[in-house]
Amino acid sequence: LVILIGGVAAVGKSTIASQLSQRLNLPNVLHTELAYDLLRNVGGAPLNSCPLWRRGLDKAATIEEYSRECRVIRKAVHGELVKCLGDGKPIIMEGLHLDSSLFDLGGIQMGGQPPVLVSVVLEMERGEHKMMLSEWLPRHSLSDDPSHAENELVTSPEDALESALDTLQAIQSYVVDRARSVNGLVLPVSPRTFSTVLDQLHEYILYRMEEGLRGLEATGARGLLPKDS
Repeated sequence: LVILIGGVAAVGKSTIASQLSQRLNLPNVLHTELAYDLLRNVGGAPLNSCPLWRRGLDKAATIEEYSRECRVIRKAVHGELVKCLGDGKPIIMEGLHLDSSLFDLGGIQMGGQPPVLVSVVLEMERGEHKMMLSEWLPRHSLSDDPSHAENELVTSPEDALESALDTLQAIQSYVVDRARSVNGLVLPVSPRTFSTVLDQLHEYILYRMEEGLRGLEATGARGLLPKDS
């Protein structure tokens, strides 16, 4: 079982992933933001040291660069993904750079069978996203990095917020459109509906897991099923 929880910054991905992990008793949670931060801060890094939402690119350039960064992150997490599935361990992955179209698991086996892939994108309305982002942004300041400190000083907090919001909303529209084009699951979320969204996602994942078991039965792979199935 591979669960992908995508969405832009400050929409509650980490919260949903953490609580879902507890509900489903799935301890393996991979936060792709850790890989993103690492790849931005090493010598010869394949990613720009300044995060995408800070660069003030136009929409077309933003989407092009976002797509490239998604491919970089997909390669970076491949080893961990294969290891977990090879050990028969389900995994939850969450982060901004999760493009489900890049996760073709056909060549990866889990217990002799292709794993069940559940992909969801969290979507937040602009006004509520701005409120959440206003709390998230100060915790992700670049002022500790001398190479970006000057840019932060000449930009007012409100301008920085609006610029980041514009960029992230453009990425959100792109991600949501891609998910819907392949009948992916898109869940509207707000600070008031986190628990409801968590319930919906929990039920959907259980349904997909049952679907996977029925698939094993249909193919006659009884030896891979629990003895009481």
